[in-house]
Amino acid sequence: MDSSVLQKAEARLKDLYGEDVPPKVRERVEIEMEWFRTHFGLALVEDVIAFLKEEQKQGAYIVPRLWTASSFLLYLLGVNSVNPLSLGERGFDLDFIFFQDALERPTLNLNYMGEEKERYDGLRLEFFPSPKAKKLLQCASNLGLNQEDIETDVDSATLVKILDYIKKRDANVNDGLGVLPMLPNPLFVELVRLYGVLDINALAELAASMHGIWVIEAAGLFSDMGVLPLGFALSRESLQRVLMEKGLDSVSAYGIIKELCRNYDGHLSRGSEEKLGSLGVEQGFIDALKGIRYLFFKGNEVAELRLELRIAEKILFDETGGFESGLKK
Repeated sequence: MDSSVLQKAEARLKDLYGEDVPPKVRERVEIEMEWFRTHFGLALVEDVIAFLKEEQKQGAYIVPRLWTASSFLLYLLGVNSVNPLSLGERGFDLDFIFFQDALERPTLNLNYMGEEKERYDGLRLEFFPSPKAKKLLQCASNLGLNQEDIETDVDSATLVKILDYIKKRDANVNDGLGVLPMLPNPLFVELVRLYGVLDINALAELAASMHGIWVIEAAGLFSDMGVLPLGFALSRESLQRVLMEKGLDSVSAYGIIKELCRNYDGHLSRGSEEKLGSLGVEQGFIDALKGIRYLFFKGNEVAELRLELRIAEKILFDETGGFESGLKK
């Protein structure tokens, strides 16, 4: 089974990079392969792939959920549609440490629309089809979008048009976008307007901040004219990167993020605060961290925003979408 998974991963790597795979990319694959062998089992990964392919043949839609999007190996094998590598590799900077910590139990978490089931015992897969995800997936199906459609980004020109329309949109207009939970949200629209955001990577950061608790307030967004003390770190993954840039190692940085995941009493541990202080981290940054009550996964937002944007594109610019506003021209 190991060799089969490895062959599939290698074939996908060649499709992406040719014969000369960058050393950092190769290192990530090797780290994940070893971790899967030790903690999760590559045989299970093989079964997951077979299961998803069979479900997709029958018209099911599968969207990566939470930490699933942090695995580059799962991306190579087609289980995860979000590339977790750096922006330079056309990815989203999702550290594998999130996947390692979350998968202490042998399950894979996906949003899935198909036969209703809470657990697929043969694969030990847990499905959490949230009402929001199911509604989006059903809408995608009704519009004729297929799995490939919802796993790829809209082009940059279309993204700009969608965002421009939404920024000017009358909330009461019956344009079909009311089904979308994030893009037309008034606060999200205001954040996009303030930052002039024009790419899905940054949009995912803003969406993650809205799913967190007091992240925007902690960042001083409105009180500080949009200048973020956290350096645009509004998700778990981006804050991990910022903390490492300030001198923490990967494990220590993630330790602080775990403290903030349920930080309802508004403090950091004494050890974490002393560690940050010893590295010369300014007190304003430390205080901003304490203001965060919950941090959300960016990878999950990438997948759902990609789906929302595809639906918006279909409604606004496709002749079969049913929206007669002249935007299709």
